[in-house]
Amino acid sequence: MPELPPGFLSTGFLAGLGLFLFNVVRADLKAMDTRHREDMKELRDKVDALPSKILELLRAANQPVTPER
Repeated sequence: MPELPPGFLSTGFLAGLGLFLFNVVRADLKAMDTRHREDMKELRDKVDALPSKILELLRAANQPVTPER
């Protein structure tokens, strides 16, 4: 395999490439975090509404709620 000549890739180029890749990964992580927060908020809303839905379904069934259930 041929060797690269000295100074083929300058330090500034490598630093710039590293900074670019860092920013790409950081932006992706921020977007993923935002989606995760939205999903968690949606899930919390659904879980908070669950007890009232259960009680509503039990009332609609016209059956008394007993400890055996």
